[in-house]
Amino acid sequence: MTTQPSNERLQVGWTKHFRRLSLVCLGGLLTAGWMIVRKSSLDWEWILEQEAVLTALTQDHFFASLAVVFIGYVLWAGLSIPGVTLVTLVVAWFYGFWVGLLLVSFASTAGATLAFLISRRLLQDWLKTRWQKRWMAFDESFRHHGNWFLFSLRLMPVIPFFLINLLTGCTSMRTHTYWWISQLGMLPGTMAYVYAGSAMPSLEEISQAPVQAIMRPEWLLALILLAALPWIARLVLQRWR
Repeated sequence: MTTQPSNERLQVGWTKHFRRLSLVCLGGLLTAGWMIVRKSSLDWEWILEQEAVLTALTQDHFFASLAVVFIGYVLWAGLSIPGVTLVTLVVAWFYGFWVGLLLVSFASTAGATLAFLISRRLLQDWLKTRWQKRWMAFDESFRHHGNWFLFSLRLMPVIPFFLINLLTGCTSMRTHTYWWISQLGMLPGTMAYVYAGSAMPSLEEISQAPVQAIMRPEWLLALILLAALPWIARLVLQRWR
């Protein structure tokens, strides 16, 4: 009995879901940018003052701020709280590409592993009952393709990451195996989102020249890269398979 039809249905359904979610996130970011541009000069003065205070605080207590953000990110991802993509963009916006990449990459994997362990220790029976159909399709694919199946899901998120964390916790995969596969598989997507966050203009740049700041090449390239990420991952997986 082949698992290909069920895998294809699973991938098509969640690929559509991921595309819609990406569009909603990007639309929300653009809307927020437009609303910021429409603020009055008095509001801008207060907003820029808060940005300067927060930036100075981060610089004065750099390593302490990294530790706080790292722990917060791990808990956010580990407890499957919505909005981790927005958190990634904000972290990259404050710390830049390289620091943001190291922080987000390891924190997101640690958070995913935390969710994996919570699922395995506390939620396994409930999850199998709650998502019975998805669990059966997931387990069938996992038993046939093993580590490669998890890596492909991490590289091309046809299933939301929080659901991957929870469902994989119900399997027999070893924790260290789950960690390194997740670390490698999530890295390309993490790089894309961190680049997008680091390319976002500062509020001061937006206040001085809003159109030029939002339309600058680095930010447009980041948006194109995010939109193309699922197709790039699909091509890579097809070539490796």
